[in-house]
Amino acid sequence: MGIQSEFDGQYTTDWSTVLAKRTERMKSSVIRELLKFTMMPDVISFAGGLPAPEVFPVRDFQDACAWVLGHDAERALQYGPTEGFPPLKDWVVEAMHRYELPAGRRNVLFTNGSQQALDLMVSEQPAVVLMDMNLPVLDGWSACRQAREDERISHIPIIALTAHAMETDRLEALAAGCDDYATKPVDFPALLTKIEKLSRA
Repeated sequence: MGIQSEFDGQYTTDWSTVLAKRTERMKSSVIRELLKFTMMPDVISFAGGLPAPEVFPVRDFQDACAWVLGHDAERALQYGPTEGFPPLKDWVVEAMHRYELPAGRRNVLFTNGSQQALDLMVSEQPAVVLMDMNLPVLDGWSACRQAREDERISHIPIIALTAHAMETDRLEALAAGCDDYATKPVDFPALLTKIEKLSRA
């Protein structure tokens, strides 16, 4: 359990005796450190990709939550399938059909992080991947680099989704291995056009 030492009248754990030596090289997340500054009340961030709180559609979310809990609360609050919430998948499929893109539920997968996305890219071999760049643990840029270094999935097109809208951000995403780039809020028709182009390339 580690060596206990007394500090300022309290016993603390000497973690250097518990953790592997390589943990000394661990660094904190750049994104996490950046977000600490954005939480300060006197800071206006142009780098964090954070929307202005006054434009949050709070009422819309309240109405949506009320509708879901009023119609199907048990299923909404329960664990769902790992490949994504079926009604949401149906909505994406319907939107793709409107643009004459052939797709079914089995063609749409949602992930909860970039590491899961990399695993699914290997097992499912999707036609196109939409990669959110601001992800915890393993960010999108790092995930794209890993995908391009893995010969099993290096051929799969990746579209970066990010709130970072500067030209330098686009170039950084392309340099990381993304094939295209879309900013938030997403222009859905334009995004579908990018998906169609890359899926048929």
